[in-house]
Amino acid sequence: MKLSTTRAGVAVALLAAAALIPTLASATTDSTAMQSAHETVKFGDLDLNRRSDTKILLNRIREAAVHVCSVNGYIAQPTCYRKAVREAVEQINRPQLSAVL
Repeated sequence: MKLSTTRAGVAVALLAAAALIPTLASATTDSTAMQSAHETVKFGDLDLNRRSDTKILLNRIREAAVHVCSVNGYIAQPTCYRKAVREAVEQINRPQLSAVL
């Protein structure tokens, strides 16, 4: 998992081996193939000192995690989702955000 923070937002990224995701594994003959996805969550419009804005950011992070951890609309690896959310919150490193997690 790789996360990077910019002034405008946080990028939530996932690297998963295709062999770990059955629907992708059947679509490839190379078991070492990697699938990657990332999504940027912008929060420059939010004031993280306000609890309501912090909750909005957490919802945006969760939605991004669903996108990067899903295959055919279903979360393929629940641990991916939890890890993506946790690491994004840690990367932002704001106590207000950690408190609403």
